[in-house]
Amino acid sequence: TLLAEVHAPLGVFGCLGNHDYWSDPDEISNSLRKVGIRIPTDDGITLNISKSSSLRIYRSDYPYLKPWSFDVPDRDETFLNIVLSHTPDYYKRLEKSGANLIFSGHLHGGQWRIPLFGSVIAPSIRDRIFDMGHFAYKKAHIFITAGG
Repeated sequence: TLLAEVHAPLGVFGCLGNHDYWSDPDEISNSLRKVGIRIPTDDGITLNISKSSSLRIYRSDYPYLKPWSFDVPDRDETFLNIVLSHTPDYYKRLEKSGANLIFSGHLHGGQWRIPLFGSVIAPSIRDRIFDMGHFAYKKAHIFITAGG
């Protein structure tokens, strides 16, 4: 598949989205793993970048899997805590839970875009405020792609 062609020096990571949970999340997760895409567990995946710096990659499945379960277990400031969250709607809770970087999609840059106006509709509890791009909130940076 096309996803098997994606390579990165430290690995390729992913999380599931709403349509994945509405169909067969176990089968989709297994298919992603078979082509080398790593899906972080609740404990996260630790990557040692150098002798003095490391990062952890987590995923947040809320609201697709309830209740809220994400929390960085060790708030060690020497780690950069990255969270893959299909929806950016819960960025405040993720930041409060210890996330430094949040990568999301879900909003597709808005369902329709009008030049000089931007998105018309975004499937978010926050409407069009965070339809795509980079945003900073307290100690976290949020990156929202126009992809799924």
